Amino acid sequence: MKAAGLGAGAVGAKVLISKVAPNMNPKLKSAGAIVLGALLPEFAGRSQMMADVGAGIMAVGASELISGFVPGLAGIGEVDPSFDDSVAGGEGEYFIDDDDNAINGNQ
Repeated sequence: MKAAGLGAGAVGAKVLISKVAPNMNPKLKSAGAIVLGALLPEFAGRSQMMADVGAGIMAVGASELISGFVPGLAGIGEVDPSFDDSVAGGEGEYFIDDDDNAINGNQ
């Protein structure tokens, strides 16, 4: 159940940070998520599940806050749109010429 709580908190934090007050400074929203995650178990009856949800919220808030100060350091975010993955993916290349024909029985 710990993983479910952490996951729910993480997803909730991502939604909270992206949807609430879209014009607000992202660093402030991330710091707010950390505070909310820390306070959640205190106000939700101190259950272990709420503690796990709070931990998930704090983790995402901290990650977003770190990436706000040092982009790319947190490791959670969008891929650089200038990244050329055609080399890594082998786009348009075959390991053996016409191997798709051999696999499909069209020799």
